[in-house]
Amino acid sequence: MPNTTLSTQERPVVCLHCGYYCRSDDTRCRQCGAPLSQPSNHRTTWLDYDAQPAPSQGKHPTTTSSLASAHLDLFLPQASAIFQFRPSGLVISSQLDKPLILGRGYSETVKNLLDLSGIGAADLGVSRVHCTLRRYGKQLLIVDMGSSNGTFINGERIAAHHDRVVAHGNDIRIGELTFTIFFTVTQLSTSQLLS
Repeated sequence: MPNTTLSTQERPVVCLHCGYYCRSDDTRCRQCGAPLSQPSNHRTTWLDYDAQPAPSQGKHPTTTSSLASAHLDLFLPQASAIFQFRPSGLVISSQLDKPLILGRGYSETVKNLLDLSGIGAADLGVSRVHCTLRRYGKQLLIVDMGSSNGTFINGERIAAHHDRVVAHGNDIRIGELTFTIFFTVTQLSTSQLLS
């Protein structure tokens, strides 16, 4: 799977077909041969939808208490997060050993940015610095960084600059770009789950 550590000298382009990281001057993927789309530098597209939270689909639990009882929010130190983007199918894995910013473009001042330009982030309303994922104890937190078009967990808009717990299997939407987040599955003893 692609690594989220990128060289500051050259910004790779992600192949939308196979997820392979290619050089920024490539026009075709070196792995599968598919044509590459180049990142867009234009402003965030303001989306025209109601700012009220969308009703939950009932697919995943949304309250911390129900998540804790199912252990779906347990994100142990040895776990990785896997992001599966839709509809592109791009899959990215990250250890999240430091906070990861989801956004678009490149900036010398923004560290550890996962640039989503290659999958149409600007047209889907993703801000340059949209949201941050970070570890906190045995949980994974997400915070909207004051984005133009909001961050949603299972259809529920989260307040800007307020941490929310993310659970295994949650659907995350940033602007109109959607991904499901999975935590790596490791064999756990009962004592690990309860501690």
